[in-house]
Amino acid sequence: ATDLGAAAAVSVTPPIDNSVSAEVSNYEQMYITANITDWLFVKVGSVDLDVKTTEDLDTGSSYPNTSLSGTVWGIGVNHMTDSGFFGRIEFNETSIGGTTLTSTTNSANSVKLNDLEGTTGKISFGKQF
Repeated sequence: ATDLGAAAAVSVTPPIDNSVSAEVSNYEQMYITANITDWLFVKVGSVDLDVKTTEDLDTGSSYPNTSLSGTVWGIGVNHMTDSGFFGRIEFNETSIGGTTLTSTTNSANSVKLNDLEGTTGKISFGKQF
């Protein structure tokens, strides 16, 4: 017979599910458009938005809301007929800086909101009245 000795106690720790999410609101964009020629234009401006954080953390940490700012620039072409119909194609580049938020309940904990960059394209057709 073999003596296996005393059984070892096994402790199992369930996985911790921590999550932080962000809701964007009050997205505001202001820009100036300048015509380079009668068909080519550029635009440059700024972007501002508010970020509300929502936490589900076993650490008990809580994070403040914040505001972020960035820039927008674009280029495009525009054509208008004598009868008032127009067509426009434009491309825009937006860049919004991120930030790091420190917990309001435990300064050793923080979350990082990454920079946001994106390119958009838009095609518009219409009639001027």
